[in-house]
Amino acid sequence: MRVFASLLVLLLSLAGPALGVMVKYRTADGKEGYASPDRVPAGAIVESEDYRPDGAVVLDRTPRRKPMAVKKKPAAKPAGRNAHDRVTELSRDRWSTKAERAREKLSEAERDYEQWRVRCRGVEERRSLYEVPPGCSTYEKGKLEAAAAKLEEARDWAEDGLYDACRRDENCLPGYIR
Repeated sequence: MRVFASLLVLLLSLAGPALGVMVKYRTADGKEGYASPDRVPAGAIVESEDYRPDGAVVLDRTPRRKPMAVKKKPAAKPAGRNAHDRVTELSRDRWSTKAERAREKLSEAERDYEQWRVRCRGVEERRSLYEVPPGCSTYEKGKLEAAAAKLEEARDWAEDGLYDACRRDENCLPGYIR
């Protein structure tokens, strides 16, 4: 019986790490750590021999299922829909996007021009009483001229160039860009 008891103690001491026994240790730089007794780093001081964390890790033991494959439904084609209708739809989308971008660029150019026109003190009612008399520096004049050129270019494209490009494209109708 004595042999059996000593054998049992030996087995339990060897199986300690396998049974989930942990130690709390502190390294030389002051960091805390938790590990099995055989995994404590060299030079670390063991603070607690039988450390038991407050919480517990629970392994999910539910049986695994194969993920169900998601089947894609083929897109239902409306009756009478063919390649020509698809080309028409794509062309309409493309040209309406171009028209929207042209309007945005025109609006941006108008704001930029107005900003430099006011900065150059060309608008009397927007000046405060404390500003210097009207006049532009060469930098402001250059920016105002560049903004005016950009505005003119954006206006020409939005009003005429876009319609001319649409007219030359065989897949564009004027209603697409309005």
